[in-house]
Amino acid sequence: MEWTSRDWVEELNYQEFLSAWPRGKRTLFGLTMDDTDLAMGRGDWLFIDYVLSQNKTLHRSVELGTFRGVTSLYLGICMALRGGGTTTIDNVGVVPDKVLGAWNYFGYPHIDFVQCDVLKDVYKVGRLIGPKTLLVCDNGEKDTEAQLYAPFIVGDSIMLVHDKDIEYDSESLAIKIASLGLSEVYQDIASDLSSTFMAFRRK
Repeated sequence: MEWTSRDWVEELNYQEFLSAWPRGKRTLFGLTMDDTDLAMGRGDWLFIDYVLSQNKTLHRSVELGTFRGVTSLYLGICMALRGGGTTTIDNVGVVPDKVLGAWNYFGYPHIDFVQCDVLKDVYKVGRLIGPKTLLVCDNGEKDTEAQLYAPFIVGDSIMLVHDKDIEYDSESLAIKIASLGLSEVYQDIASDLSSTFMAFRRK
C-alpha cells in the first residue's frame, strides 16, 4: 500500500510531537538536545512564530537568557526579516562556536550579545526594551524577571515568559503581572501547541 501524507498526519501524535518532553523532542534547524542543549520544544517555536505573525509591527526582540544561543539565532533571523534586530543577554557567554558562526553568517549585524546580570542591571536592560519589542524571559528566575521588566512593556510590545508550570506557577504569575497593567494573551493557542510560554501585553 502506498504511504501518503494524509496517512502520516493521521498517525502523528501532535501533542507528543510538539511537547518539549521528553527532552529528545527539542529540535530546531535540525539540531537536537545532544547538539546544543536546546531548551525549547517544537510547540514553543511555533508559538513564537504565531505571536510574530499576529503582531506585524514587532521589529526588535530582547532575550533574557542566551544559554547556547539557538533561540538568539532564531530571533535574529525573524527580526532581520522585519528590518530590526535582537539583543540577547546573559551573565556568562557559553554559546558554542558553531552557533556563533551561524550568528555571524546569518545574523550579523542583527544579533547583539550583552553580558550582564538581568536581575541586578535592571535599568541597563530596561533601556533596551521599547515600543514594538518582543521581550523573551528565559533566564534562570523567570517569575522575578517577568515582574521586573513588565513595567517596560509599552504600546504594542509583548512579553513572553517560558517554562510555565515548570519553573513557576502560571496562575500566580498571571495575577502578579495583571497588577502591573499587563494582560495574558493567546492562552488557547499556547495550549493547542503544547507550548510552555505565557504571553502578556499592555492592557
